[in-house]
Amino acid sequence: MSTAAENLWTDKSRLLTRSFCNRFLLSAVSLHQTFIVAEILNRGEVDIDIRSNYGQTALSLAAERGYTDIVTLLLSHPAVDVNAQDSDG
Repeated sequence: MSTAAENLWTDKSRLLTRSFCNRFLLSAVSLHQTFIVAEILNRGEVDIDIRSNYGQTALSLAAERGYTDIVTLLLSHPAVDVNAQDSDG
């Protein structure tokens, strides 16, 4: 994990809100930060199907980029919508 990601994760005061976790989930997936994705999912305060500005969910973004470790994590979450479609279908 990168130092910047570690520093941000250890700043617990910034991780108190659901909206922050939602935004951070997409960023962590985009940056292939598997540990942070796992920690966000473990918090249980995240909308697993939140969409990016392009309509992508965390799952579709991870799959598109070939991040199989993150895809596996996301698929293990009970609330993930495996049928969600982005703006491209």
